[in-house]
Amino acid sequence: MPQETFDADQAARPELGVFEKVGYWDQTIEGQTSAGTTNRTEALMFVDWGLKGHHLVSETQVQSSGNFNFLRMRLRSGSDESEIKPADHSKYNLVIKNYNELAKERPYQSVWVQDGLIYGFSGAWDNKSKQLDWELTYPPGNSDVQLNVLENYSVKNRKTLLFEVINKGQVVSKGKVLGELRLGEQKEKSVSVSPLPEITRLGRRGVWHESQTIPHDDGPIVIRGQSKMRWSRDGRALINEGVLYTKGRPEYYMWVKTWDAVGRLYRYAYFFEDGPVHHYVGEWDPVSKAIKWQSTHPEGAIIITESLKQPDKRTWNLMVKEGKWVTQGSGESWFYDSDK
Repeated sequence: MPQETFDADQAARPELGVFEKVGYWDQTIEGQTSAGTTNRTEALMFVDWGLKGHHLVSETQVQSSGNFNFLRMRLRSGSDESEIKPADHSKYNLVIKNYNELAKERPYQSVWVQDGLIYGFSGAWDNKSKQLDWELTYPPGNSDVQLNVLENYSVKNRKTLLFEVINKGQVVSKGKVLGELRLGEQKEKSVSVSPLPEITRLGRRGVWHESQTIPHDDGPIVIRGQSKMRWSRDGRALINEGVLYTKGRPEYYMWVKTWDAVGRLYRYAYFFEDGPVHHYVGEWDPVSKAIKWQSTHPEGAIIITESLKQPDKRTWNLMVKEGKWVTQGSGESWFYDSDK
């Protein structure tokens, strides 16, 4: 099959034009704790379009010492307990933004990946103030925690992000991020990445071909596809852009998988082209060399067993529960070519 190109120079739909422009952004991050301590950090963010312009991907790296990660919320496996505390070790942040055309309210989506954790937000755009109002939607299960985030784009080539973390009615952290676009620097500079061993086992950088099989009364339905994998800049996540050649029109998608070293489990966010985001947690079985993924949003609806016995091949079995109905399927993905 012809090799697919997922790159794009501009947004695929007008609603996405409200986000940051492609290129390098210089950022100053100021955070204040409930004790009154203020931390100031300088960071560099690179922004680019992914999945043919349907997703905006930004990767931020701290350039000087300071408190970069203003919130750490831990969702323990098998419970809805959370732990909130300031973090002083995070040097990297991955954010993916898109537009959910199926949402009746707050159609903008933003997913943050930090230190093996994943946060999901839904947003509403106010055209008069040129501002996005973000609301924390994932992980669920803690009504005591409120995270208020506002992104303002009223000044050309600049942005201001204001954040406030409230726990049981008390402000535990607040601050702002000031960003300015570096004019004339739109192309990403090559970065040498050394991924974590737990991330390396998930795949490898390059082009992959895949096949999915869905049982049917008239015989199995086989769907072909391909994808392109790469490591995040800090080596703590694997980013994949893919397409399935379904009947009628291709279905494009993106996913991110990361390793939570504290919780000792994997986390996985699956993005539909112009739709919602599904979240999973996974446990590694070293004997079978497989990860059992359980969907946490939608909760308990999807179970995936992914086998990773060979570095150049992945196989999986899928079970989807919808009320009384259960749908099963399987698939495999194999490495095709390196991406230089």
